[in-house]
Amino acid sequence: MIKSWFKKFIFKRKNKGIIVIASIIVLIAVYKIAREAIRDYNTQNNFDIVSTENSINDTDNITSNKSKENDKEVAQEEGKQDESMQDELIQDEEIEVSKDENKKDSIKNKIYIYVSGEVNNPGVVILDEGSRIIDAIDSAGGITQNANITKINLAYVLEDGTKVNVPSNKDLKNDSSFDYITRSPGDGNEEEKSSIKDEGQKSSSKINSKVNINTATQTELETLPGIGPSLALKIINYRKENDDLENIKNEIEKTNVKFLAVKGDVTDIDSTQQMVNDIIKEYGKIDVLVNNAGITKDTLLVRMKKEEFEDVIDVNLIGTFNITKNVIPYMIKQRKGRIINISSVVGISGNAGQTNYSASKAGIIGFTKSLAKEVGSRNILVNAVAPGFIETQMTDILKDEVKEEISKKIPLKRMGTVEDVANVVKFLTSEDSSYITGQVIQVDGGMY
Repeated sequence: MIKSWFKKFIFKRKNKGIIVIASIIVLIAVYKIAREAIRDYNTQNNFDIVSTENSINDTDNITSNKSKENDKEVAQEEGKQDESMQDELIQDEEIEVSKDENKKDSIKNKIYIYVSGEVNNPGVVILDEGSRIIDAIDSAGGITQNANITKINLAYVLEDGTKVNVPSNKDLKNDSSFDYITRSPGDGNEEEKSSIKDEGQKSSSKINSKVNINTATQTELETLPGIGPSLALKIINYRKENDDLENIKNEIEKTNVKFLAVKGDVTDIDSTQQMVNDIIKEYGKIDVLVNNAGITKDTLLVRMKKEEFEDVIDVNLIGTFNITKNVIPYMIKQRKGRIINISSVVGISGNAGQTNYSASKAGIIGFTKSLAKEVGSRNILVNAVAPGFIETQMTDILKDEVKEEISKKIPLKRMGTVEDVANVVKFLTSEDSSYITGQVIQVDGGMY
């Protein structure tokens, strides 16, 4: 009955008009609703984006002003644990919000340098604009045993397209005017090449006439244009490492003990394989491995670049993996070995401004415990040492007042020495530790 009535209603001419009008009204209403929904959606998305950006700023109390006073407020709200250290980390730094801007800057500020001669990994290296010869040599794997850097101005500022040639003792002996730096414009114009090279040599001579880069103290180095405390210390440490290595070699050889120094890049698994091959070729076995390579790039997480996080992980954690992976087959084959991994107390307790470093050192602890279970049946002992604040190159850059504040928080009231750590490592390599594996020994003066 209802069906019959509906058909009659539809086919009446007057009613057909009503239906058409009603349909038009419905379509208009649907259109308006849809348009408002789209507008609300876009508004909500925009609000979400703004809210996300604001939440970052609100969470860390960082305003667009980026003043030093606001930076100090950030440090206080992110845990008032080490205010003096936090202030150093925050000072004069800016938050980079735009990923696109970061990409543009990273591309814009890169230079290509060709490093040849007595370096472990000769070839083209990519550096930040304003980098110096010491940075190029480091990126090329450091110098070989035969290198002689006494004539090289390690602080020389490089330009894109520069060639750095690290000489050997033989090179300098045969050619006292050895050219360690040249720059080619790429057009084959020899006159222009020579001119540029001469300018570089003049610049180097000008600097060296005031300060001998190879013998200068940190204070003297800091008087040079563009060299601050950090770079000055880096130059000194670079010189010291190579001098110390040569001195150690000489001292050990006096005791009729064979000594072999092998350099490589721990972040490159092929380089570590070559290092291990050289050692096996010389000695036929490896009894003890101490993984001690490490770097820091400290800053608060909100300011930390992705590259700064990855660099620390690559050296500290992946470097440990690379070396160990290439050594462990030989230890398994000989059914004996000791592996000591250098971690840190911050890998256990954490530390503000060191999320990258703490993560790498915490990873080493997990790596140690897992590997100990894997190879224990082959009489291979794997342990970790977790130093606290130790007087090393890493802590030398800290101000005296910061060091004093740190010492006050240590129950023994002093920072540790390298000997304190070395003694524990020595113990773990001895027969006195034959029933210890998978452990983390803290050398921290009582900092729990």
